[in-house]
Amino acid sequence: MIGRALRYKIQFDYLLWDSWYNCSEAYNFVFRKLLPKGIHLISMVKQGNELYKYGKQDLTVKELQVKAGTWTKDEKTGIKYKSIEAEIYDKTNKSIKTKPVTGKVKLCFFKFNTKGKRRVRVLLSTDTKLTELEILERYTQRWSIEVMIKDLKQHMGFNQSMSSKYAPQLNDMTIKCIFYIMIYSLKERTPEKSIGQLIFEFGRQIEDYCIEMFVKYLMKKAFREFINDVKNKKYVHLEDLIPLYDDFIEEFFSRDYIDKIVEVDVNNNKKRIVS
Repeated sequence: MIGRALRYKIQFDYLLWDSWYNCSEAYNFVFRKLLPKGIHLISMVKQGNELYKYGKQDLTVKELQVKAGTWTKDEKTGIKYKSIEAEIYDKTNKSIKTKPVTGKVKLCFFKFNTKGKRRVRVLLSTDTKLTELEILERYTQRWSIEVMIKDLKQHMGFNQSMSSKYAPQLNDMTIKCIFYIMIYSLKERTPEKSIGQLIFEFGRQIEDYCIEMFVKYLMKKAFREFINDVKNKKYVHLEDLIPLYDDFIEEFFSRDYIDKIVEVDVNNNKKRIVS
């Protein structure tokens, strides 16, 4: 997906993902392919047994949190934070005992007061020049994407694609995102209405529009046949048709119009009516 975005020259400065994407292969891709293009990674980090290189020591995230020193408190939000720089090991080649280093990252620790309990979250950033709060601000932009995916699943059948191939799934996602933008543009104009109500009204409008277009198509087709029928019966002047108009119209619309599906034999240049 990232490679496709780059091929289509979609401009972005930061790549945001959750902790379960973190692995040596992903880190290598970021440092070798994206950082030379000026694209950085900001991701959530699990507080597990993963080792990072700090000086000559190998430390876990919890040990790095202690090494980071004292907490700083943001007076506006009440969030406490601190950070430390460390290096990531490349573990793609398991046969090598001494693991090489992929690159340097900034690990930021944030302490939130959630329902009376202090919770610590850890963010990793390859852009070490950003402050802790700048890294947090950029990462929280993921939440709007999560909300969008939730709405797409709940209201627009995002997870109901029956295809296992990438291209149809991408097309399905694109159409649903266009529809999502249209619905939320209506939501901005009418904030008092729920998303479900807007989707229902939007669907009714599309249905009415399709019915209108279908009726116009039928009328256009009927008028064409009507004019041809008038010509075939050799009514030269309109005055000749007016006295017989009611009978002519009744006869015209009483006919059975059955659409025929024609099967063409290309080799023998023959046509056969299927139904």
